[in-house]
Amino acid sequence: MLTSLSETYLLKMKGSVRGGLLLVLVVWLSWLFNDSEPWDWELANRNNVINIYMVKWGWGWTFFSVGAFLMTCSYMRHGQHFSTQFLTDLLPIFIGTAVWYVFVEIVFPYVEDQTGVCKSTVHTDKRSCRKAGFWWTGFDSSGHCFLLIWNILFIVEETSKYIQFKEYRALLNQERKGSQAYTLQKDINKIAGRIDRLMPVLKVQLIVLSLLTFIWELMLLSTVIHFHSTGEKIVGTFCALSSWFVVYRLFKRNPGKFVLGVTERSN
Repeated sequence: MLTSLSETYLLKMKGSVRGGLLLVLVVWLSWLFNDSEPWDWELANRNNVINIYMVKWGWGWTFFSVGAFLMTCSYMRHGQHFSTQFLTDLLPIFIGTAVWYVFVEIVFPYVEDQTGVCKSTVHTDKRSCRKAGFWWTGFDSSGHCFLLIWNILFIVEETSKYIQFKEYRALLNQERKGSQAYTLQKDINKIAGRIDRLMPVLKVQLIVLSLLTFIWELMLLSTVIHFHSTGEKIVGTFCALSSWFVVYRLFKRNPGKFVLGVTERSN
């Protein structure tokens, strides 16, 4: 039951459609709640538990959760860890980390520093201004919008491998019935057995990732309604969507294509 719900929630909607809906949501809600008073609920408080312990460590949660999922997928494919192919299968994690680091640690702080001024004219840079206890007012691109949308789309794209394994397992059964060669039968049985052993683990990981995605979408809703200006939220959203487009569409990196040793499949 939980697996079916998770599969529907994460995988029935394409990443492009989900990204488009998130963009519409950010723009519409930002306009709708632009001048409204904050809602009286826990998520309107910057220091709520989810924000402190999850969103502020958002890429870490996504990194380790998706990383575990990809490690399981890699072993199901190849039957071994710490090989060249294993490292290749984990490449998405390093690409995702690079995207996160470039925007959150370099681009956004630089833009805020270059566009801002201190309440005290004595201080001309953000660090000294805040260290002296003053407020630095610059264009603070919404790191939350960027991080949460990037996390959501990253999870959706990478978990598409789950469907591929389900389809491949059915294909192995067909090949097993049609094959007469003992060696091929042996190879098919070996791969099928490995998939069957690890599929329950993959299902649990899919449930965890669907729950994580739900939390990210809930906190995105909170961010859009309560924090940042409309322009800051749109810029953060645009950076996340453009990163997704470059990684998963422009370079056409297809997370669903892989080889399990007998047959190659690609969507």
